[in-house]
Amino acid sequence: MPTLVGQVHDDVMTTPEAVRAVHDAIPVEDKKMPWIQGTSRRFDGCNYFSEHPEVAVAWFDEHVR
Repeated sequence: MPTLVGQVHDDVMTTPEAVRAVHDAIPVEDKKMPWIQGTSRRFDGCNYFSEHPEVAVAWFDEHVR
């Protein structure tokens, strides 16, 4: 199953290395993880795709036909 995961790069609760390890462990080849930059607030990650719908729309355009 294609997978799209967004993550705040400077999240104060996780490290980029830990997040990358989780992403890498997802057992699919078709996966993408855009890093959310410019914030350390986890809540900003919750709003990312609604504020930047072009990221999710482009991903869905690639996978939904």
